[in-house]
Amino acid sequence: MKKILSLKTKFVVISTILTASMIIILVIFTISVYLNGITSLEIETVEINIDRGKSAYSYLVESYSRKLNDWAEWDDTYQFMDDLNKAYVKSNLNDSTLKNLNADEMLFFDTNFELIYSTATDRIFEIEEDFPEDVSDFLLENKEIAEVLKSDGKISGIIKTEDGDLLYGAQRIVKSDGSGDPKGYLMFGRYLGD
Repeated sequence: MKKILSLKTKFVVISTILTASMIIILVIFTISVYLNGITSLEIETVEINIDRGKSAYSYLVESYSRKLNDWAEWDDTYQFMDDLNKAYVKSNLNDSTLKNLNADEMLFFDTNFELIYSTATDRIFEIEEDFPEDVSDFLLENKEIAEVLKSDGKISGIIKTEDGDLLYGAQRIVKSDGSGDPKGYLMFGRYLGD
């Protein structure tokens, strides 16, 4: 014999099924919105951090470029490329100068990118076994850097070396007023992460 459910019982069963379905749909919707919100927040945080990194890099490169410009467009540096005078070396190319410039190394190249003079902080000789030959070789091997220097007069960027990432800036050496045939190129280098 078949048992017929009463109308009241049918209503309770259907209401329970509908309520449970609505709760399941609401939970799925809430989880979906919550996860999308978290994902959006994570993406926004990553974008903010990337922008901060870009700003910090830009500031560092700009600051480095200003310091490099002061040295590369200086009559004393221009004269140094002619005579390699010891007074210039003694008063300007020492550890304290490099520390004040926030540079690990300074390299002077002639117009053919042959290394004329180099100096570095003491810790560079601990980091780099082949200083300054490795940086000099890098410039000679990467003709695009030389071409940019010859055409634009300056370049900056990051070189990946065996010793770490090296922030560098290079600029042609001219007189303080920007005149005169270039005597060569001055390069500053700083290892990042130290």
